[in-house]
Amino acid sequence: MGVEKEKVLIFFLIGLLAVPALNPVFTSAQSGEVQVIWGPTPISEGEALSANDLTLMNEYLAVTFGIGTLPPWGVTRGHIIDLAPVVDGIPQADVIAQFSFPVNGWGNWATYEDISVVEETPQRAVVKTVGYWKDIRVEITYVLEAGKNYLYIVTNLTNTGTEAYTDLVSGYAISFKKGWTFTPGFGTGVHYSPDPKESVGAVEDWVSGYYEDFAVAVYAPYYTHLSTSTGWVDPYTIHTLNPGESKIFEGYLIVEPVGSTCKLLQDILQIKGEDWATLTGTVKSGDTPVPNPVVMIFQDGRPYCWAIGDENGQYQVALRPGTYEVQATGKGYGLSTKQQVTLTGTETATLDFTDVGVPGKVVFDVYDASTNQPVDAKITISGGEQPIVRYLSITTVYTLPDQIGHVEFDLPPGTYTFEVSHGGGFISKPVVLEDQVVNSGETTSYSVEIQNLIDPREYGYYSADLHHHSNYLDGRTPPEYVVVAQSAAGLDYAFVSDHDFVENHQAIASLASERGMPFIPSVEVSPNWAHFNPYPIPIGQYDIIRGTACEMLEAMRELGAITIRVNHPYTGYFNAWEKGEIPGGYCPDWDVAEVNGLWGRSDNRTVTKMWELWNMGERKYLTAGSDTHDIWATPYTGYPRVYAFISGKPTPEAFALAEKNGHSFITYGPLIFMNPLPGTTVPYQETIEVQLHLFAVDGLSRLVVYGNGMKVLDQSFEDNTTEKTLTITLSPADFFGDREFGWFQVAVWDKDNDLALTNPVWIEKGVVQATTTVTQTETTTRQVTLTQTQTETVTETTTQTVEKTSTVTQTSTETVTQQKTSWGATIGVGIILLIIGFAIAYTLPRRK
Repeated sequence: MGVEKEKVLIFFLIGLLAVPALNPVFTSAQSGEVQVIWGPTPISEGEALSANDLTLMNEYLAVTFGIGTLPPWGVTRGHIIDLAPVVDGIPQADVIAQFSFPVNGWGNWATYEDISVVEETPQRAVVKTVGYWKDIRVEITYVLEAGKNYLYIVTNLTNTGTEAYTDLVSGYAISFKKGWTFTPGFGTGVHYSPDPKESVGAVEDWVSGYYEDFAVAVYAPYYTHLSTSTGWVDPYTIHTLNPGESKIFEGYLIVEPVGSTCKLLQDILQIKGEDWATLTGTVKSGDTPVPNPVVMIFQDGRPYCWAIGDENGQYQVALRPGTYEVQATGKGYGLSTKQQVTLTGTETATLDFTDVGVPGKVVFDVYDASTNQPVDAKITISGGEQPIVRYLSITTVYTLPDQIGHVEFDLPPGTYTFEVSHGGGFISKPVVLEDQVVNSGETTSYSVEIQNLIDPREYGYYSADLHHHSNYLDGRTPPEYVVVAQSAAGLDYAFVSDHDFVENHQAIASLASERGMPFIPSVEVSPNWAHFNPYPIPIGQYDIIRGTACEMLEAMRELGAITIRVNHPYTGYFNAWEKGEIPGGYCPDWDVAEVNGLWGRSDNRTVTKMWELWNMGERKYLTAGSDTHDIWATPYTGYPRVYAFISGKPTPEAFALAEKNGHSFITYGPLIFMNPLPGTTVPYQETIEVQLHLFAVDGLSRLVVYGNGMKVLDQSFEDNTTEKTLTITLSPADFFGDREFGWFQVAVWDKDNDLALTNPVWIEKGVVQATTTVTQTETTTRQVTLTQTQTETVTETTTQTVEKTSTVTQTSTETVTQQKTSWGATIGVGIILLIIGFAIAYTLPRRK
């Protein structure tokens, strides 16, 4: 949305809501009454803090519409951004990031021109929003009634245009701030493509999200296609809307204050008017009741729902008549055997469990082998029996924020494998403890030493994960564990980039300082068409940036950002660029493009796009980040990461400048120390010598050099060495053609098929300076597939002739003033430090 259009809408809404905004805010729900509250949300930890926001609340639930407060991720105003159970009249903590209605898949919402309360009584409140997505009129009616634990929603789509809309992907979408999603029959997992729900195993017409203290269902009778992840779930349908045609989408947003999905099922059966049978019983370990047991229901082997029992181990669950498999457990307890039960009519059946094993305790203390000092560590756990309820499952544990290197936790009795890591896969090998037995009621203790095999700082390189979230919106990681996870990953810097949110900066900075880690403050600027990480920015200072691309990028510079990253470019800026969907058109004032998370197809596209830009003389560079939201559910902090060459003190500004100037490599494991430095310029010569020092804890496998997008060297390493120093000779004539400039890039794989990529070294005929003017008449782009199985598909295409004059100014300094320095001096410093690094490498003992 453009700035002017945004302002018009804001002023319209302010005018519309001015009188209601004067109403007092109540923070508790009167029994049996509905409240309409204008102003900041009464929901604890809610994001809606504007005087023009709107909350509906009864004795069971509260929801807040973001009207004055801009919803996240480009979701348009007028959608729900806060939701919480109400207990004893008090709204609890916010559990969602957003609830909205995409008209044609994520990112395509109506812009609402009218948002109003059309009915307001103690028994019932009705909110209506009316807007448009292209020619489709979208009218949504929300109804909250006293005595009901759900919000009833009706969306009416009407095609007011003259053309049919085919294959629309429409439906409600919900994102949770904590906990997990659960879809009956499918369970918890990832299925991004909206496929028919039957094809992915879904068996009901509702989806849900849950944690220990809440369960929320979206009951969607229209729902035919499922798109989901562990933190969001979208029940869609795919349909055609002809001119003049309308379609109704009915939905229910159901809220329970306990983490029981079977309770949601009972609510839905009641809404539908269906009868149910009742299953009841007691869960024990021997003769001792299991407090608050979890009773899991399966149908045809698929997870269906679960119920929560009371302190005395007693449970009760409502189910349709049918045959089910039932299994019981408790927090930290083992799993019972499964029992089968057949329910008929409205009968009550009894099923007891007595074989639930009590927990055992596990204690870890982790040290650096060379210093004997405790270090932050990640412990991954496999084996044992895993319940379908994710808050009962322990698969990843971190040492404690306030006791470095130490952690204690309970596990169900069983046999496990523990993998203990500090910088594992990069600077050390994880310590693996196999076939470890945890017995009921016993304590098992471990003292683990981590041997660091290399210190990249000796070569002038420092590392950071430059895309990481804390516990805002869809982030699930508290600030203290952001720092622990990044330290445990062996990173040198702490970093955070939440969506349009900086309130956790100070806490992370303080926690990082305690560990001697410099902190890079950032934010993920998140319009719906692209995401950016500008950094470093002032700690805790940020107002939401929106507008055209150039307006936004300029605002990021004014905020103080040295480097602006394009995040996940092919679900963001590059995608919008190629589709012509950037507001105000493409703007070039960005610096680096991200390889995002686990390597995938979109990362191949990003690398190929960067090759195209490099062939045009654009000195922009590759970066990387894990995009971790939940360090426990997706424990990939630091995978991938950026190593940047810094010749002096490792300040946030120094790292940003090094990355801006391309003095860096990205990696999923291997390390590449290179002379000349990535990002520097060397003169064109008949041959160019490149000194390489390579390292991989999993063993080196393959070295490939690309020149102007062509593979010019491909060398395999047959031995199992982890470290190798070599000099390679390149002949620029092999890939230059009749150009005046070119580039080369080094790629390395390890035996585990993990990849590292340097940024390019530039080659220019007759000049060494970093400031160049290039007229380009021909560009050759080669499509490459750099997979982590090392298979490559290389095709060559020729782009149209492009006349381009490009003046590229490179800087290399460690001060925020970004003064220009001589490339000769930069290269000289780099050569000296790398020579020193190589000398150190020769004198150090052989690493294993």
